[in-house]
This record gives sequence, C-alpha cells and structure tokens, in this order.
Amino acid sequence: MKKILLAHYEPKERDKMRALLEEMGFEVEVATDGSAVLHRVDSIHPDIVILYTPLPKINAPEVVRRLRKEKKYSDLPVYVFSDIHKGKRFAD
Repeated sequence: MKKILLAHYEPKERDKMRALLEEMGFEVEVATDGSAVLHRVDSIHPDIVILYTPLPKINAPEVVRRLRKEKKYSDLPVYVFSDIHKGKRFAD
C-alpha cells in the first residue's frame, strides 16, 4: 500500500482529502504545516507528499527546496495544490 504524507492547513478539508485517499486504498498521514512535513517525513517514509497551499510556518516551495537538498528525497514525488482562486471564476 502506498503511503501519502498530506499537508493541509484547513482541518475540515484535510479530513475530506484524507478520507478520499484512504477510500482509494492509500495509507495517509497528515501534517498541519510545512514544518511538520519536514519533521515527519523521516519517520513516515512516504511514497508521495501532497502539499496544499498556503501552508503555515514554512511555505510549500520552501518545503520542496529543503526536501530536494537531501539526496534521499531527490526522487520523492511532491505535488503542490492551491486554492488561491477558491470561489473565483476565471474568464471564459
């Protein structure tokens, strides 16, 4: 089973995403901010990291930079999502 480390700043949305990923068969560990991601990645050994921005304490680009500095995480898939335009409609 693939293990995902999911970081999301909003508890309700984090719980929804966790439930969805678990229904899909993933083992999911959560973090509430970028600092927690960097602290937990060593103990969790995830197959994938999902960062949902904005992240408190350490932002997503900085988390990715720090992970990439370490050889053992250079190939770790990291996906970054944002809701910066949440509730806004783009022009057609």
